[in-house]
Amino acid sequence: MLGTIIAKRYARALINIAIHKDVVDKIKSELAFALDACQSPVLAKILVHPLVNYPDKEALLHKVLAGQVSTELMRFLETLLRKRRIEYLADIAKIYDVLADEAHGVARVRVTTVFPLTATDENTLIAKLGKMIGKKVVLTLEINRALLGGLTVQSGDTVMDGSVRGRLRNLQEQLLK
Repeated sequence: MLGTIIAKRYARALINIAIHKDVVDKIKSELAFALDACQSPVLAKILVHPLVNYPDKEALLHKVLAGQVSTELMRFLETLLRKRRIEYLADIAKIYDVLADEAHGVARVRVTTVFPLTATDENTLIAKLGKMIGKKVVLTLEINRALLGGLTVQSGDTVMDGSVRGRLRNLQEQLLK
């Protein structure tokens, strides 16, 4: 819980810098690269180890990421090191991706159906969801035979359950009242 709060705060700060400098996508790709590098077993242990001093950690980070990330991201990573928050980098990257999508007016939507959708049905669904949400929709489709029929739509924290299983569950709850 606390980690998520910390990660959100740092991700918001980073997206604000990126929007201000018009480098949202550049920072997104650089952040993915930096995360991959920082998650290597040896580097990850060194960066969070309490007996390794800050200047050594910073020098190592510069050596690993030299020429691969922008000055803005390097300063951000230095701040994470200095504040002992580098262990939250994976969470920060996930939240940054969501914030970057929001900055571009994109909504990632997960749709679960019983059977695969045709291309026409998928395009129709994208158009209707886009109109409903007011953003460009990027769809992720999943198949779940347990739904029995219909579909469920999840966008962020919002879930719309139009499945037969969901309707049966609601009917059962009403009958038990």
